[in-house]
Amino acid sequence: MKTIIETVIETITPNQAKAYLKANTHNRVLRQDRIDLYTNEIRAGRWRVTHQGIAFDDEGTLIDGQHRLLAIIKADRPIKIQVTRGIPKSDGGLFAQDLIDVGGKRSVADSLHLSHGVHNANVVSGVANAIVQICAPSTRTSSVGLALAVLRIYGPSIHTAIQLVGNFKPAKKSPIIATIAFAMQIDPNAVSLFACQISRGEDIRVGDPAFCLREYMINRGLQTGRLASQFAIECVANSIYNAIHGNQIKLLKAGSRGINWLRDKQRGSVQAIREAAGLK
Repeated sequence: MKTIIETVIETITPNQAKAYLKANTHNRVLRQDRIDLYTNEIRAGRWRVTHQGIAFDDEGTLIDGQHRLLAIIKADRPIKIQVTRGIPKSDGGLFAQDLIDVGGKRSVADSLHLSHGVHNANVVSGVANAIVQICAPSTRTSSVGLALAVLRIYGPSIHTAIQLVGNFKPAKKSPIIATIAFAMQIDPNAVSLFACQISRGEDIRVGDPAFCLREYMINRGLQTGRLASQFAIECVANSIYNAIHGNQIKLLKAGSRGINWLRDKQRGSVQAIREAAGLK
């Protein structure tokens, strides 16, 4: 008897998603970050129908799509999605789930480069993600749509900041470049000069914010990772704040004064990124 595999596009409501999840009796461990990512995409109106959807085997068990269904419930909005039924549970000793989601994952950087022609996509993607952290600290996931939303506002500043940092290795980290790019929206001339000073070490003296930041990065470094990124963002933002205001400093310090000032000066842009991340 021939196996019949059928695929249709359905509009799945939160209630329908709950009903489908009753058949989710044998699946991998849930990943909350994946649910949050899909939820943000749905809430932001960026969900699109593709060949990837949800699938049931020939015994009616859900074998793919649990994260999408849970995101529909969490977002509390219906979406159109492909639904496939009748996939043979096993064939030749292999189960259908042995062959699902086992390849290399397409990264945000891959899509930015391949589909949107973004140059230096790996660096740009990391910087865009750090700008999301600046604007929406509670966001834990990124997506192509969210990265593009950032690039629409900060794209030119990001590329300029990358060029200004140049080959100065201690500053070639996403949170540092992102904070410079973010600040350029406020005072591009002052921040560009600041970036040149930390990358080249020219025309600065002891007490200048750029001098303190450069010395700290050379001697101790600003690390990455979620908490370390926040520390780096705050240190760079405070240095830029003092540079713009003409203040001399003795020590590099973290704290929210500088980054809050930068956020406050561009509330519209910050709100646009927050909305793109699915936040109010």
